[in-house]
Amino acid sequence: MADQLLIFFQAFPALDAAAIAKAINTSDTAESEDCIAQDVDAQIRPSDDSTRQMGLGDEPLRISTLLLSLGEFHLSVIVHNLPAPDLSCIDNSRLRSDLKEQLRAHKAYALLTLTGGEEYAPIERAVFLFKTAFALAQDPLALGIGCPEGQTAIDRDVFLKLVEAPKQHESTLWASLRKDNVPLELFTNILKVEHEGTRWFVTFGHNLLRLPDLALKADEQISDEQALELLHGIRGYLLDNGPVIQPGHRLGGPGRAFIASDPPEDLEFLKRDLGMLVISAA
Repeated sequence: MADQLLIFFQAFPALDAAAIAKAINTSDTAESEDCIAQDVDAQIRPSDDSTRQMGLGDEPLRISTLLLSLGEFHLSVIVHNLPAPDLSCIDNSRLRSDLKEQLRAHKAYALLTLTGGEEYAPIERAVFLFKTAFALAQDPLALGIGCPEGQTAIDRDVFLKLVEAPKQHESTLWASLRKDNVPLELFTNILKVEHEGTRWFVTFGHNLLRLPDLALKADEQISDEQALELLHGIRGYLLDNGPVIQPGHRLGGPGRAFIASDPPEDLEFLKRDLGMLVISAA
């Protein structure tokens, strides 16, 4: 299974393999292995009808690739000189509307795809992805970061502040993720979905932690605030104990019991690579 991030840029950036590897390695003194970066020959496709349909006009299509390795992890960075095809992670994020517009106006993007390393603690996947995002965000052309799996995004300035702030306490953002799973909001989200008259509260991004996502089928007896509280509580239990909740298990909730079940097969928004648990009143 591959995990991915998007980095949005104002214009097509130049990749410096040595600088990116150095930024990754120096950002985390607790890491026992060095990241190794390798350039791949850039691809340039002259302008034609198909590139014009992509919105490039008379500009050629440019693709730059960087391959990173860290222990058993392998990560590709592929930069395109056109907007990303799917911006739902921006639209569904908690960003202010002006920042959403700023990210949506990007002219180039990098797709980060991580494979391997399944033997490591799941949080290490997020750590390596966001350390790479941090290295790429050093470029002044960077605008922000999107997590398609988590349906969330963050702007460059806030992300860089998140990385810098723990240094005042001789710590790192990566240590916070490893020790306390904070801030999970970098790559997880909970969205309210109305479907055929039913309120659903659906998590995104748990698969990055190798956990099932959750969907609460809310009835009139549960408020939005209670729904979010219940999902946060279940997520915390899964983070502490692993994917131990199975269909058929009963769970305690706000003044009542709930039961876990498999999602209906016909609801696309409840499908995940590593599964989904539906939580509903027992």
